[in-house]
Amino acid sequence: MKEIKFNDLTVDNVFDFCAVLDKIGLDNILGAFSKDEILAMQSAGDDSKTIGIALAMKMGGILIKHLSGARDEIYNFFARCMVWESGLPVSPEDVRNFKPGYFLKLLKDFFKKDDLSDFFGEVAEFVGVEQEDLKN
Repeated sequence: MKEIKFNDLTVDNVFDFCAVLDKIGLDNILGAFSKDEILAMQSAGDDSKTIGIALAMKMGGILIKHLSGARDEIYNFFARCMVWESGLPVSPEDVRNFKPGYFLKLLKDFFKKDDLSDFFGEVAEFVGVEQEDLKN
């Protein structure tokens, strides 16, 4: 199979990912993240990047658990985050036709992206520092 390259993430990708989160269900997402857990990591001296990686990996697990319920949104999201090695865009239909093992490898690689862990690190800092209640 041809190689895929991930684009740098943009705010537009965040909105696409929100469509996935909406389809999965906000309660499923919020229930997986504990404010106390984030604060404990911060107290232990973990930097925002380390916390972001932990949150990104947790999000990956939630995504895998709910793949079937957000199928089209996931195809669209990942298609908009990738290009073929030739630079041509990946289509949702391309994602739909990936071999299962290749797709899981891409998921794993995606959730290790620096800009994703940086984003989740910022979210963790925002939630841990600025919000009284995670569900607010």
